[in-house]
Amino acid sequence: MGNALKSRWLGGQLVMYPSSIRGNEWHVDSVNGSDNNTGKDWDNALATVAAAVAKCTASQGDVIWLAPGHYEDVGDAQIDVATAGITIEGLGIGSDRPRIDFNHANASVNLGADNIRLRNIGFRPSVAAVLIGVDIEAGSTGCLIEGCEFMLGEAGDGTDEFVLSVDLKAACDDTIIRNNTFRTHGSCNGCTHAVELTGASDNVVIAGNVMRGQYSTACIGGITTLSTNILLEDNLLQPKDTEPGIEMLTGTTGVIRRNHILTNLATNAASIVDDAAYLFANLYCEVVTETGGLVGTESAND
Repeated sequence: MGNALKSRWLGGQLVMYPSSIRGNEWHVDSVNGSDNNTGKDWDNALATVAAAVAKCTASQGDVIWLAPGHYEDVGDAQIDVATAGITIEGLGIGSDRPRIDFNHANASVNLGADNIRLRNIGFRPSVAAVLIGVDIEAGSTGCLIEGCEFMLGEAGDGTDEFVLSVDLKAACDDTIIRNNTFRTHGSCNGCTHAVELTGASDNVVIAGNVMRGQYSTACIGGITTLSTNILLEDNLLQPKDTEPGIEMLTGTTGVIRRNHILTNLATNAASIVDDAAYLFANLYCEVVTETGGLVGTESAND
């Protein structure tokens, strides 16, 4: 006889699991919870993500549920998620979505293990020049950030911002950053990228995101060492005017397709900086009364 199947809702889908490998579920609610509770149900919810992570077992499919309206305020102590294979899932939409505020330049959420998933969480800078919002640490592979929002800063004048909203360190292979929103205030002047690949990673997918802000280098960028087999697709990219939407390190390989880029450059081709990736159907527009033009030179019929 095979294992009986059990189910849970995960990422808006009903997912079936063999009962023998189903992980534990932990509940976090800053309004009604306490880190002295068990966290096993909503009546005994924990108060912080860190307390829930400490209860997880690696690579068995544990899920941490964040209640609608859950809120955490992070200083320089940071939130370290270093247990492989866990999912942190926010419940609620709009202003009810769980939110993490960053109240120190060194505040961050650190993903320090393989196969960690973050879904439906708001991240808000609450001081000037927060260096990194979500830091995928070197060698952490297979991580997923999906359906999250990197929000306008708490200060209404644009002084609060992420320098890097998401940073992939070296060897963060198989990372997926999908269907997120990245925004900055129009007066921000310290943000460089929504997503940066710092060092070489392989098979990174950045897809379906909206990135609109005063990114002074590019919405998506790569530095230090070239990456391989990247897939950048279906993103709406609006960096600081006169900056490219995508700027990868020389030699970065992969596919860049169906991205829409809003900026103001001398040529369409300058909106995507990559000399070794294949380009398919990317569009560039700089004036609201115009329609997008194809980025790059059409392949010759030879």
